[in-house]
Amino acid sequence: MIAADAAVSIWEIILRHRKVDYWDDLNAQRQTMNDIDDYLYDQLKGKHAVPLTTAEMDEIIHRSMELARHRMAG
Repeated sequence: MIAADAAVSIWEIILRHRKVDYWDDLNAQRQTMNDIDDYLYDQLKGKHAVPLTTAEMDEIIHRSMELARHRMAG
């Protein structure tokens, strides 16, 4: 259940930052990645005590952004 909730929350973060020419705006992408990182650290590691390493969180962020790039047009 935590994994499913995390996936939904990460997708909501991505959608919140979506805008025209998002993939051409490095600052918007960085803000999205920072917000996902904050979520993983505060909610998963902090609130739910999920033992994620920094490398694992980076991989989650990378894969989330990669998936978003394939799913979102423009």
